[in-house]
Amino acid sequence: MFFGSKNDLSLIGGAVSNVITRDCTVERLVTKIANKEEFAQKINAEAGGLFELTGNIDFTGYTGGNAVITETFTGKIEGNGYTISNLNNASLFAQFNGTVQNLKITNFTNTAPTTDFVAAFAGKSSSATFNNLKFENITLQGRNNIGVVVAVDNANSTFDKISIKNANLSGSGVYIAGLVGRKYGGRVSNVYVDGNISITAVANAGVIGSTETNVTITNVVSKVNIERTADSEKKGRKQNAEMIGLPNSNTSRVSNSITLGNMTGYVEGMIPHKFMYGDEALINQMLTKCYEYTEATGISGVTANTAGHLDTVARNNLNAEFYRNLGFDENIWDFSKITSKGYPELK
Repeated sequence: MFFGSKNDLSLIGGAVSNVITRDCTVERLVTKIANKEEFAQKINAEAGGLFELTGNIDFTGYTGGNAVITETFTGKIEGNGYTISNLNNASLFAQFNGTVQNLKITNFTNTAPTTDFVAAFAGKSSSATFNNLKFENITLQGRNNIGVVVAVDNANSTFDKISIKNANLSGSGVYIAGLVGRKYGGRVSNVYVDGNISITAVANAGVIGSTETNVTITNVVSKVNIERTADSEKKGRKQNAEMIGLPNSNTSRVSNSITLGNMTGYVEGMIPHKFMYGDEALINQMLTKCYEYTEATGISGVTANTAGHLDTVARNNLNAEFYRNLGFDENIWDFSKITSKGYPELK
């Protein structure tokens, strides 16, 4: 039953106790979103609602604050495979605590050199669900806490089937990464990240800048090139890497994943690590069946004692069988270009 803008049986003839119902189903109203004006107005007006995109949304010419949606979002967005494009100098959400799925985001530019919490999708998230999202042609620049999807995930969000292509990030501070700048708890699975990152400090990475507690990561392919162009902290610290720059807790786990990007530094001692920063004991505790690309440049964490936890893999062994043995699902991953590229991409 639908009564105006409310789903409320009490609107019929007084109190609910006077109404007899049988086999009734009450459904929440789904709000349709067709353009950038509706996106901003309708979602800010009901940040806990259900929303569905009915077409592509072009944000060309949009002017506003640091985020399109300034209210804390706790609802759900169904993207229906449509594309949101051309947003400049803002993220879509300031704080995202809801669910978003089946959405593509392209041609986003958010450059604020002295600003923290710079992202394409959301500055911060908590207990959110991100499912089947594609990001392409994303440029971000800031100081601390930078991430394509989220700058900082404060609690237990889930990231599944996330494809990021041609991401170009730069920052002068900490927690700069291709997926999430800093993550507390939750799960990351079936993620592909491709791009370039320029850094000067520490706790930065191709996928997650810093894992804090109980983060589970599996089936990730990262092809992010990272260059440390200077040492802004002037301390010589080396906590930068392609998968995880700084594992702040040994409670996180990474499995069945591979890094393929090139790590470079302005001096030899500043070159990031090819997979994760940490000693043998930490690598063996946190990693299972993880691989560095042999031909890539960077500091290797592989030793004679890390076998089965972190190993190297050469180009001629990067075939479909290698990824099947790592549990990559061919219903989710496209294996057709492994022969030419050496890795699958998300469908």
